[in-house]
Order: sequence, then C-alpha cells, then structure tokens
Amino acid sequence: MGLRIFTYTYPPAGPGLPARGVFINPRLRLIGRVSQEEPDRDEESEGCLSVPGCDFPLKRSHHVEISGLDADGEEVTFEATGWFARILQHEYDHLDGRLYVDRLNSRWSRRWKKTLKREGWTVPGNTWTPGVDRDPFGHDDSDEERDEPRAAQHDGAPGSVAHHGVDVGPREAD
Repeated sequence: MGLRIFTYTYPPAGPGLPARGVFINPRLRLIGRVSQEEPDRDEESEGCLSVPGCDFPLKRSHHVEISGLDADGEEVTFEATGWFARILQHEYDHLDGRLYVDRLNSRWSRRWKKTLKREGWTVPGNTWTPGVDRDPFGHDDSDEERDEPRAAQHDGAPGSVAHHGVDVGPREAD
C-alpha cells in the first residue's frame, strides 16, 4: 500500500493542538455538518496553488476529527474547528485527487468554469510549473513588484493562512 502524506502549519491551531504536523495515511471524519446555505464570499473563500490566482467561496464542516501516523510512526488523533478544520479538509482532499473547486456549489461552479475558459486552462500545454514558471502569487517577484496590487492575490487578512499549496482565510471587504 502506498503512503498518503500531508503536512500542515497553522500556528493558531488552538489550545493543546500542534501548530505543525505530518499525517501519514490520515483518516478524516466530519463531525459538523456542511451547511447547504450559500457560502460567504468574505469569510469562506479558499484558494490553492493548483488553481493559481483564483479563490471561490466554499462551505466546509466547521468541526472535524483527523487521525493517522505522525512523522515518528506514532498514532495521532485530534479534533479541529474553524479555519484549522478547513485546512485539514483541503489537504485531505488533495490526497484523493480532489481540488476545492470540485466541491463548489452550482453558482460558484459556473463561475469557475468561466474562469477555466477565460484563462485558457482547457487548452493543452497551458500550465504553470512551480519552480520553473513565474509564480502567479508573486513569490518570485522583487520587493517592488510585490508592493504593486495584483488581481486575486492573497490579501493577508488577519487570521488568514497560506500553507502547502493552500490559501485560506477571511477576506477583507472588497
């Protein structure tokens, strides 16, 4: 059996929770239900390096339990809530080959499909390779370039986190 591994770093994880960790062959259980209400664009938007420069609102469970092996092969289990629960769900989805845009409701899924077409991402060969191509998030830019406004760049709102291909966090009002 192959290994399924993800790492996370989230300093405000919560009392008694590790701010940084590794999960090997994790199992994720949703404790809170996923609301069917319309997601809040300002409070529930996600982004991902697999979908560079985009973010869309998505409902997720606010409470999960995750278990698996840590880097030392020891069993670890804990519950997470809020943004930490969102991050764990996002990373876990990647292990199943799923992106957050695969979970969008019909309204935001239509917008995602328009973005796909507009960006030319349905055309073979139109790709972004990390470490080879210019980083669409600006990590490769000089300090002066980083200071210039960029469309769809992570806004650094308080409580936001950019991690391991994940850009999740509350957005400032447009």
